[in-house]
Amino acid sequence: MTSITTLDSTLAALRKTVAERAAAKKSAGVGQQKTDAVPTGKTEKAQQVRQRIRNRLAGLDLSQPQQQEKAATVFLETVLANEFGAELLEDPVFHDLLAEVRNAMLADQATQKDFLTMLTELRDSA
Repeated sequence: MTSITTLDSTLAALRKTVAERAAAKKSAGVGQQKTDAVPTGKTEKAQQVRQRIRNRLAGLDLSQPQQQEKAATVFLETVLANEFGAELLEDPVFHDLLAEVRNAMLADQATQKDFLTMLTELRDSA
């Protein structure tokens, strides 16, 4: 359970840092998003995120370590960009932090197994 607690702490720190940066940019008028294109229902928005992940995972062989890393990166990028805005993907520090989170998730065998199972089910769902 220690690795999951560490992961939770890491994700909480990432969320806080990204939220602070987004708030700073918003107050400065930088990177404002169009809200008219965002669906109003949480379920619809979640479905759109799932579809984006599914599309990006298509064709990846999750039995291969490099493809597993790519799939984890796809998942984290998609979810976090949805949560905090696509401009997050342009921040080089974000990619370093994302790599650390991804590596922590894949380093623990139990977490890796559960995560890859979830990604496989998501990729293969219609």
